[in-house]
Amino acid sequence: MLAGLARAAIAPALSAAILVGLLSAWVMTGGAGSLRRVYVQVGLAAIPLSFAPHAAHATTTTYIVIKNLAGPDELLAARTPIARQAVLVRDGRTPSAPGSVLPGLAIPAGGTTSLNPFGTDIVLLHPAELHSGEVVPLTLVFRHAGTVRIDATVTSSLTSP
Repeated sequence: MLAGLARAAIAPALSAAILVGLLSAWVMTGGAGSLRRVYVQVGLAAIPLSFAPHAAHATTTTYIVIKNLAGPDELLAARTPIARQAVLVRDGRTPSAPGSVLPGLAIPAGGTTSLNPFGTDIVLLHPAELHSGEVVPLTLVFRHAGTVRIDATVTSSLTSP
């Protein structure tokens, strides 16, 4: 009788072990996703034309509003095909006198972060010539939310991006 019970238990135990192994492999390869999802919305992206490059300096600044809809995140980098490099800068006063370069920018959970030419900002180094109304693609890289591509419009006004 004991031998019959052991034989009856082998199939369910073996099936459970195989299922646990397959589920573990699915989770380890990223197929199951993450328990902690982080989402960001990026909007109001603009590049003020008054900060467009000219002979005195070869940088321009951006306006960007980032709304974090979930847990804490960090903006790690920015890229654009119209500039040699895009850097995060804190407390820049003008494009010709930028502040300190940041390795990343904390984006608080459930909060909104505004980047602008008079505070923490993304500075485009050696950008191409810009024209009012032109649309510039920007790629933002976040620690948890991943890569977000947005379009920034070149504006002629500092007050309305």
